[in-house]
Amino acid sequence: TKDTISKKYDHTFKDIFQEIYDNEYKEKFENAGIEYFYTLIDDVVARVVKSEGGMIWACKNYDGDVMSDMIATAFGSLAMMTSVLVSPEGNYEYEAAHGTVQRHYYKHLKGEETSTNSIATIFAWSGALRKRGELDNNKELVDFANKLEEAAKYTIERFNLKEKKENLIKEWNEMAIYEYSNNIRLKPNVKEYLEKLKENNIKIGLATASPKELYEPVLKNNRVYDYFDTFTTVEEVNQDKSYPDIYLQTAKKLGINPQDCVGFEDILTGVNTMKKIKFQVVGVYDKYSSNEVENMKKVCDKFIYNFKELL
Repeated sequence: TKDTISKKYDHTFKDIFQEIYDNEYKEKFENAGIEYFYTLIDDVVARVVKSEGGMIWACKNYDGDVMSDMIATAFGSLAMMTSVLVSPEGNYEYEAAHGTVQRHYYKHLKGEETSTNSIATIFAWSGALRKRGELDNNKELVDFANKLEEAAKYTIERFNLKEKKENLIKEWNEMAIYEYSNNIRLKPNVKEYLEKLKENNIKIGLATASPKELYEPVLKNNRVYDYFDTFTTVEEVNQDKSYPDIYLQTAKKLGINPQDCVGFEDILTGVNTMKKIKFQVVGVYDKYSSNEVENMKKVCDKFIYNFKELL
């Protein structure tokens, strides 16, 4: 800490930890041949930079955030680092320490360089999944998280991946476009419902998290592209579906007041957002968000499992 600045507040940390150490750990530490000491943040940074390791460093939140970034930059890549945040209540958050994935994704779509590293993202997910498994006594989930990390390490080491990031991204995008152009199908009875809306001269807009390169081929392949009067993406409004921008922009393009719009969503985030801006909301079942169904039902004006229910 920095008890030379916040003398009373920060010095309290020193006193508390020293008391706990003296009463509970001092003898055990001495028997093990290890030491505990308090020092200023300035001093510990210098020690860490020169150190060969072999220490556990505890520091307050902001100090820890800044200094861990510095160490990751000095000893490797900040884009490869993951962070674990723990609250006093025992809640956990795992994240890749390269800024928000959303911000980097938008930069990528514009063709700009990003520092996002897929391995850091994988390890943030695997860490969270492992902790979830530990809390639930779910051995299979813990095993899956461990195997996911092992597979990521093996892939890099075994194949000595040297291909440029741009080429890998290009290959992935081509695979995604092919899949959306040929294999992705509509939910049952969606086409029939869209036909019914058009027969009744009801305007239809699409608000989607998918870029044009993906939503356009899937709609054309399923022969429903021409049913839509307008399209809006999260890229266009530069906000995801937890913000109302994408829905308000779609309503504006259609020339309809939000309170006169009916929105269809299969994720809870979108449902909550539309309700906040006075949309009438129909929740739609999707197996990938099936764990959200009960909460969606509490918020939606109507919930359906199949569009046939609306025909």
